[in-house]
Amino acid sequence: MKRINTVIFCVVLLISGCATIGSRQNECERQHSSFEKIVACTKQAFANDPRANNDRIKLYFLKGDQLVEQINEGKITELDAKTEWQALYVQLRAQQRAERVRYTNCQAFGGNLNCTTY
Repeated sequence: MKRINTVIFCVVLLISGCATIGSRQNECERQHSSFEKIVACTKQAFANDPRANNDRIKLYFLKGDQLVEQINEGKITELDAKTEWQALYVQLRAQQRAERVRYTNCQAFGGNLNCTTY
């Protein structure tokens, strides 16, 4: 039972991670107009958060850095970068929500824990 509670806790943290990033990104967008500053502000707001090790969060910030680089090289506009970064956020959030509708049933048999996900 302790393992199940730990797994549930970790899932809740991961699910709330994107929502937290979204709110922090929105706050940074209110403070800054340049995409580079928005990315830096959002990353800074998440710098000491243990959830930053989440694969989705890493991808999100790497994409932000990549888009900043493309702006600086004149390959894309600020608006294109903002749109692409937001599209990635929406995509990652949708994936996360789709995973939430899964149901896992775990049963203990002897010293083993068997789980089935539907």
